[in-house]
Amino acid sequence: MRTILQVILISLSCVTVSAIFTRKTFRLQVTEDVWIERPTTNYNHYPWLLLGTHRGFPLKRSLMKFQNIPCECTLPCKATLHLYFVYAHKASFMSTTQVPAIKRYVVAHTVRKYWRESQATTTKRYNGANWSQAWLNLGADAKFASSPATEVSPSPGHKWYTVDVTEQAIDWKFGSNYGLLLRDTRERVLGRDFRFASNAYKDKTKHAYIILKCWARSTPVRI
Repeated sequence: MRTILQVILISLSCVTVSAIFTRKTFRLQVTEDVWIERPTTNYNHYPWLLLGTHRGFPLKRSLMKFQNIPCECTLPCKATLHLYFVYAHKASFMSTTQVPAIKRYVVAHTVRKYWRESQATTTKRYNGANWSQAWLNLGADAKFASSPATEVSPSPGHKWYTVDVTEQAIDWKFGSNYGLLLRDTRERVLGRDFRFASNAYKDKTKHAYIILKCWARSTPVRI
C-alpha cells in the first residue's frame, strides 16, 4: 500500500511532467513536389501530382517535401497529410473500357536520399546523381515500410483525402527531411492516372499540407 508520502511524490511528478511538456499543433507546407514518369523528362511546374498506370503510358509516382519540423516539437505523436484529389484522367482517344475507373490506394514512404524537384526523374535524384533503381528502390532510396493505405475513388473528384504519415514525421524528426514518395499499392493495375493538386495548382487553398501534433517543451512550473 502506498504511503501518504509516496502519493504526494507521484502527484508532484505528474504535475512536473505536465508542466514541462504540452501538446502543440503545427501546419507544414509543401516546399517541393514533382511527379516522376520518364527517365529523361522532369515534370516540375505542372499543376498535378500523378499516381498509377495509364494504358499506353509509363508508371507514375510522386515526390513531396515539406517544411522542417519545428525544433520546439520534441516528439511527433500524429501527422496527417492532406491531399486534394482533382480527377482521374484518361486520354480522350481511349474508351472507358480501355481505361477503367478503378480505385487507387495511396501510401507514403519516407525518402532516404536528397532530390530536387526541378531535376528529379524516374532515374535521377538531380543532375549528376541517380536513384539506385528507377522509380526509387524501396529499401534503399525510400523506406520499404509505408503509411497505412488511403482508398481514393475515381469519382467524385475535387475532394480532400488524408494519409496518416506519423511514422514518416518521426523519421524526419530523428533523421533527415527528404520528404515522401507517394504511390498506389495497385499501381501496376491498368486504369486512369489519379491527379492530385501540386504546389503549382492555381488555387493555393488546394495545395497539400501536413497537420502535425506533437509534444513540445514548455516552461516548467516551480513547485
